[in-house]
Amino acid sequence: MSAASLTLEVHELALLIPEMTEAEYVDLVTSIHENGLQHPIVTYEGKVLDGRHRQRACVDAQVEPRYVEYEGDSPVAFVISSNLHRRHLKPSQLAMVAADALPAFEEEARRRQGQRTDLHPTSAPNGAQVSAERATDHAAALTGASPRNVQRAKRIQEIAADEQQPPEVRERAREIEAEVRAGQATVTAGEEELRSMTAEPSTTPDPKPLTGRDATRANAQKRKLIEAVSTLNGLAIGLDSLDVDRARAALEPEELDEWDRLLGNALARFRQLRTDLRKDRS
Repeated sequence: MSAASLTLEVHELALLIPEMTEAEYVDLVTSIHENGLQHPIVTYEGKVLDGRHRQRACVDAQVEPRYVEYEGDSPVAFVISSNLHRRHLKPSQLAMVAADALPAFEEEARRRQGQRTDLHPTSAPNGAQVSAERATDHAAALTGASPRNVQRAKRIQEIAADEQQPPEVRERAREIEAEVRAGQATVTAGEEELRSMTAEPSTTPDPKPLTGRDATRANAQKRKLIEAVSTLNGLAIGLDSLDVDRARAALEPEELDEWDRLLGNALARFRQLRTDLRKDRS
């Protein structure tokens, strides 16, 4: 096959890895033009499993591509482990990659279960499902994402594809998914937004309006809450300019332990405050 001839089709598993940026691709073409193809393109089922960018870059650099056949038993794991270390992806982007890989991991688990010859068909009727349930942890471990974030990414994808959801919810879910893939949003914020859009209306009766002394006391506590939360938000914004590494260098081990304890206590109180504010509204 010459560099100018037709290239191989890209395997669907290769698409689990996001596209290179334009700058990354230009650097790849330059490298291949100057140094040749350093890593052969890996094929599976007659298609490109790993190296779709290298194949295209070979054409642009007028360099002969080289191909080798994949010989492992988990092409999904191979694609992920071979590529993610070369890319600079954010935690939520990694979680989305892991969520994309879940169906393939689950299919691999079912295929392995079907190849077992030491089990009677009725001795472990849910064996394939048990293996499939481990797919999230497996995908998370391979990508470096947290299992919880993988679940969040999967939930965003499910809402985007759910025909039972209102059109505006599906559209927003698709937008969030695209933003996460581009590194412009997190799966945590995206899932929370979609949860608020899909929450069932509250059946809790409206509270009776406060009057007299009760209203005075409630408004006083409201002002206190507003002041506290505003102060907290201001402090959080101020942390953007904090150089933690330099601050740590000036702290003794005992001081680090004390600050860690104080931050833990503060976070626990703020979480409880948020829980109390959201009560009866989910």
